[in-house]
Amino acid sequence: MLSILFFGQLRERLNTERLTVDISTLAKPNTVGSLCAYLSDLGPQWAELIRVDNCLVAVNQTMATQNTAINADDEIALFPPVTGG
Repeated sequence: MLSILFFGQLRERLNTERLTVDISTLAKPNTVGSLCAYLSDLGPQWAELIRVDNCLVAVNQTMATQNTAINADDEIALFPPVTGG
């Protein structure tokens, strides 16, 4: 099972800090992009917040892109976009 962690505004707006997902439910190939597509299908609020172009994603504590491969026991962390000043 994938362990999905949500941080910052994502955690607050989705009202969850952790979710587990069976990797077999994702579209192939198993990538960060296919996980984000799966999460977006959970509802309108999820679709609004979980977009690869809008979230920072880490796989096993390493920053990832939408093409990063994921495996069944990976930990995926999603962060809201970061702005600085």
